[in-house]
Amino acid sequence: MKRLVVMVLCGVLAFSMAGCGGKGDDTQKGSQSEIQSENTENNTQPEKEDTQPEGNDTQPGGNEDQTGGDALSLMTTIWNNFPEDNKFPCFGGNQNENAVEGAAGKFDISDTNGMTNLLLIPEEIQGNVDDAATLIHMMNLNTFTGAVLHLTDGSTADAADKIKDKVCNNHFVCGAPTKIAVLTSGDYVMYVFGADDLVDSFANVAKEKIEGATVVYHEPIG
Repeated sequence: MKRLVVMVLCGVLAFSMAGCGGKGDDTQKGSQSEIQSENTENNTQPEKEDTQPEGNDTQPGGNEDQTGGDALSLMTTIWNNFPEDNKFPCFGGNQNENAVEGAAGKFDISDTNGMTNLLLIPEEIQGNVDDAATLIHMMNLNTFTGAVLHLTDGSTADAADKIKDKVCNNHFVCGAPTKIAVLTSGDYVMYVFGADDLVDSFANVAKEKIEGATVVYHEPIG
């Protein structure tokens, strides 16, 4: 899994170049064909994780409302209740040894490079994040990149605005995401950018299953 996520990271290095997020202009590395090519060149295949990282042993089951807990439990609730026909190959956590295949994973917030370039979290709010979880498309980051953040100062409205602006003004390389959704619940911000149907599923499930979830943004990018 470590080799897999390192290769995925190579597709993200150009991820956070500044630019105007217009339709057809924003693209991002990490397309399926590029990552498949890298896997072939390095003669590696994703390794199945037998265990979850710390915190996954308390995942809520499917079809349960989540009323508290941490970032990982919220993201896990969303993924567990995703429509089956919209599920996709994914990994969670950081792009290193704590990555989890096929599930949400706890994100190590000391990885500021990943927060900036992978999750597109503005640097000015990173210091207020003390807990995070991710769920990312295995083969194409722009198809689905989602995160749940807990903010120590409760400034979720400001964080939602800044995240939306960061994503929508990002210059992507090789296939741009087409929609973004940002929701808040208590001191948490939940957001995703990617393909229309997957972003819609994320927003709809979060509204239904996360107590107090409020949609701040749910709109096309560009």
